[in-house]
Amino acid sequence: MKRIYAIFSVLLITGLLIELGAQEKLGTPHQPLKKKLITTCSPELLENFVEPEGLQPLSHLNIDMSNLNHTQITEPVHFPYQNPNYFYSESSPVILANGNILMVWASQDTIYGSQSLDGGLTWNPQTVINSGVYAQYLSTLKTNTGRVLVVWRGGQGLEMIYSDDNGFSWSSSTNITFNSSDRRNSLSQTQDGTIWLFYSRYESTTGFDIFYRTSNDDGITWSSEQIFAQSSSDEVNGTVVSGFGNTLIAVYDDDSSGNYNIYLRTSNDGGVTWSASVPVLNSTYHEYRPRLLRRTDGVLWLIYQFYQPPPSFLNFIQSDLYYIQSYDGGNTWTTPVQFTHYVGQDGNYNVDLLNNQPFVSFSSGRWAPYITYYWHFWYGIIGITQDTNPPPVVLSSNISGLPTQNEVITIQAYVDDESGIANVQLSYKVNGNPFGPIQMYDDGMHNDENAGDNIWATYIGPFQLSDHITYSSIVTDISANIIDVQLGTFEIIPIHHVGNLILSLRETSEIGDPSGREYSAYWPRQNGNTYLYDGGLWIGTQIQGDSRVMNYHYFPEDWKQTSGSITTISPGLSDQDIRMWYDDQFASTPPIGLQVHQKSYQWSDSTRDDFVIITYTIYNTGINGNLTDLFVAVWLDPDVFNYYDDLGGYDNQRGLIYMYDSQGNPGGYIGLKLLGSGNTPHTATIYGAPLPFNDTERYQYMTSGFPPIPTDPADYRLLLTAQPFNLTVGDSQTVAFGIVMGDGLADLQANADTMEAVYNGVLVGIEQEKIQTLPKQFSLRQNYPNPFNPVTNVEFGLPHGEWVTLKVYDLLGREVKTLVNRRLSAGYHTVQWDGTNDAGQPVASGVYLYRLTVGQASLSNVQTRKMVLLR
Repeated sequence: MKRIYAIFSVLLITGLLIELGAQEKLGTPHQPLKKKLITTCSPELLENFVEPEGLQPLSHLNIDMSNLNHTQITEPVHFPYQNPNYFYSESSPVILANGNILMVWASQDTIYGSQSLDGGLTWNPQTVINSGVYAQYLSTLKTNTGRVLVVWRGGQGLEMIYSDDNGFSWSSSTNITFNSSDRRNSLSQTQDGTIWLFYSRYESTTGFDIFYRTSNDDGITWSSEQIFAQSSSDEVNGTVVSGFGNTLIAVYDDDSSGNYNIYLRTSNDGGVTWSASVPVLNSTYHEYRPRLLRRTDGVLWLIYQFYQPPPSFLNFIQSDLYYIQSYDGGNTWTTPVQFTHYVGQDGNYNVDLLNNQPFVSFSSGRWAPYITYYWHFWYGIIGITQDTNPPPVVLSSNISGLPTQNEVITIQAYVDDESGIANVQLSYKVNGNPFGPIQMYDDGMHNDENAGDNIWATYIGPFQLSDHITYSSIVTDISANIIDVQLGTFEIIPIHHVGNLILSLRETSEIGDPSGREYSAYWPRQNGNTYLYDGGLWIGTQIQGDSRVMNYHYFPEDWKQTSGSITTISPGLSDQDIRMWYDDQFASTPPIGLQVHQKSYQWSDSTRDDFVIITYTIYNTGINGNLTDLFVAVWLDPDVFNYYDDLGGYDNQRGLIYMYDSQGNPGGYIGLKLLGSGNTPHTATIYGAPLPFNDTERYQYMTSGFPPIPTDPADYRLLLTAQPFNLTVGDSQTVAFGIVMGDGLADLQANADTMEAVYNGVLVGIEQEKIQTLPKQFSLRQNYPNPFNPVTNVEFGLPHGEWVTLKVYDLLGREVKTLVNRRLSAGYHTVQWDGTNDAGQPVASGVYLYRLTVGQASLSNVQTRKMVLLR
């Protein structure tokens, strides 16, 4: 089976869309959210778009600004003053009484403004209009008196500020409405001087409805709320202008047909009553966010966003700006005309009339260095600006293959352009070191689906454990536009994948991966499902009356990979052994003083391929002296298909706790078992919200015994704790758990019995890693392999935590490479030398010395050995 997972795909996909604003897995405020899928491509989700954090600074920004020298704005212009590392999804232009253009936009918690005195060719420096508020749904209006109004959705409703001096000074903000659900607002003024504020709100019984308020004193006071459109379907994005005589013309979106389409209503009594709705635009796609403008001669402009599939991909959605006109007061309309032609997303626009021509600002993903809906905002003038040469777009990116060592990875890029794609290349970095660009292919022969379908692919790898890879595509269209788009990142991690269960592990004790990718308890291997959201190791005890629990619990809080240790994956006692070290030296709370050697095992033969055995050898490093009543537990957060309808159970005879989907879809079970003859759990609990998010709560959970099993389907976790034991300084104890899968309870129990037999018969007594107590004195071992090329391992032991330096010298005593120069914890450590000097340059073949110094240099704590490098 080809295993594919998406790295970073943020375009609407019909029937499969991550709802960025979904209410998910609510527990405590710190509880991690689980992304859920919804079956809609509603364009309002784009308006709520929030970009991911942690983006890397950009090294380039390839945007041609030469059109600013033109006497007319002949192509869309990228607005200045936008930070390339920020995302701007809201802007609104307003034509001032003096003829200048004021551009208003929101970024972070600030609303900015900038003026153009030459029709948008140049812009004055930005100024702060309002700060301390996260503004959404900006709308602006110049009233008949010259006052400028700015309205936005704030934290408590719709807020407003105004300026009476063409934007040089502003009033303090006031609330017009006091419902935080009010949104999609628009401002307009009819010929009688009435100012109209239309907005939408979600009602539990009717969905989204449209309301309005009016003002007859330049926005100082507002009428009570009036209902404009309310039904069982969603109505949003209302706006109104004057028609002929005393007629008012309002347009809005209605999704009663299954798509958002544009409808029109009229009023001849100042809005007291409205006519029945008449369709204006009702195609099989979305026509969204209509804005009406009235020229001085009464001609109407209607601008809107039109959603349709891009040329090459019917399962994606793009949006562009279109417009129509009416010369008879809205009775008939011209044929739609396309204003923007970008194959990605152009939208979230606002508009005002400049010399009777619509001056439009809109957000767009064009030229963005990441896959994104919107990045920055652009502007143009309908009737003058021609979007004849937009850039190509990367709609999505996938990787195929498991991101673990010695595996080849396929990178796919879904690209498109209004004129066609000429070439796609891939560049990538491994731990910051650049590679490529290399050619990507659309020939149907490189795991790129079908030839000529604009899904381009190539292969990279294999890589080694802990390698961090970032990758980008360089896309050229047939008009010679070139974009360089960062597609995503991934890390090479330890993954058990030789059996029927695919399971990832990390050096933080984490079990599984919350991203939902197909290595988080993915079972069965062919055509299976992901059964696990996350999991990890807890070890707790009481120290001077305080509860301390070293843990991984959704976040890498306490366990960190032991400095100098190496994670290995190789055949051994099983077909795939994974070994790693971690400790609590840098815990987020005061450490207990533990070091853990985790070993896990998986077999490939069909009689024992449905489980993974994990053993934890726990060392007391002595920070808190001898430890009593040490509890060791593993917790899992299974999500069997849907997270919210799981049920669990406990098999007391086997010490097996398990979870399954209450609807039987899928029919698999995931179980957690304490291993070892005669070992019985101290605690087996299935729990939901509230979750334990401090040491006191976790200690209570892991020592709670056997609480009742919940009987109502919900989102639950499994927690299994071994019997407590004492651990003197320098000693160790091994505890073993198994993660097992089964097709129904009987199959799960049979596989759990096999797992117990394998552990007792294969691992116990044979594995028995000579339990290493902490070294009595520091020691430096002979490197291996020796002679070597290109890499060798150097091992040393520390009886206690100390500052350590490990350096390589040539036979003349000249320093070649510093391998270690930091404080390390007690225990055994392994570091590698790759035959390079401190400058990263390869050194010549020959005999070299490596010297370990612990603490202050003296004959008693310095050891030196020889090694041979053969090129």
